[in-house]
Amino acid sequence: MTHTRTALVCLIATLGLSACATMDTAQEAELDLLSDALEDAVLAGDYELAMQLGHDFVGLPIDGNGPDGEPTITTGLIAGVIEPGDDISTVSMLRGRMIDPDSGDRHQIFGELAQPLQDQIRGLVHGETHMRDVEIAGTLNGDFRTVGDAEDHGTLRAVWRIEGDSTSRYIRAQWETDSDGSGRVFGTWTALETPVWEDGVRIRIPVAGLTQVTISETQIWVTPLDEEDLYASPHALVNGEQYDLVYGELSCPDAADPSCNTEPYNAPEGAVMDMSAGVRMTTFVGRGGVALAAQPSADNNYETRVVISDLDYQGSSVYEIQLTPAD
Repeated sequence: MTHTRTALVCLIATLGLSACATMDTAQEAELDLLSDALEDAVLAGDYELAMQLGHDFVGLPIDGNGPDGEPTITTGLIAGVIEPGDDISTVSMLRGRMIDPDSGDRHQIFGELAQPLQDQIRGLVHGETHMRDVEIAGTLNGDFRTVGDAEDHGTLRAVWRIEGDSTSRYIRAQWETDSDGSGRVFGTWTALETPVWEDGVRIRIPVAGLTQVTISETQIWVTPLDEEDLYASPHALVNGEQYDLVYGELSCPDAADPSCNTEPYNAPEGAVMDMSAGVRMTTFVGRGGVALAAQPSADNNYETRVVISDLDYQGSSVYEIQLTPAD
């Protein structure tokens, strides 16, 4: 390790830059310096130091510490700065780094944080990523929220996807802002392979109102419960495969009417998900409510029902959930 623990922490805390440097230059230098320090810490196996550096950077406790105070770390780290919007736009800019300590890769982030509207606590996050001098691009989508009555800090979660890579990376981070709206983001991300049907289903779906998703042992289908969902995107993903949604008043195979136009998504031929012991649900991204409305059982032909509500928000938003058979 090229720096001691104290030296690394002080390196971040006492960053000195020329007074004539532009704000962009200062932020780029700060992020590069933080990235170097984080990689040094992780490669040395000092995960506690990595989390401490994040704490010092964002000024908040960082998720990622395990039970009983044991430090843990996931696949990689995210660090960024928030640039506030102006009197016309409430959209803030997000610039930063996605850091992979194992490979040494650093992806640049250029994104936006759409502030929560009046009486709302969640806003949307969208960004593009790329590597310097390499034609590798990605997208970052998610949501962020305030915590309690605070307006100057909160949590952020998002899904990061790299073009041509079936692995999804799930971000959990903290953010804080100063009185002028500028701020910082720091957190961790975990890479998860796309499941196969027998092991579970990962569903990514746009919702604009109230939607029910039904999962059987061999199929998935979607029932819009609010007319707003007719204006949501017609494209969903199931285990990384595109599922085209044609919303209508009825939903197959719920409806006996052969003219219903929401066709089910069918599992790969011969694949069956054993849900006889029930299911577990994980919500990766979604600004509204996600509820497991019905566990599978013999009484309902082993069908799981999930209700997603985006009723409290304007427009549509992407939700990503995963259901896996219970042990």
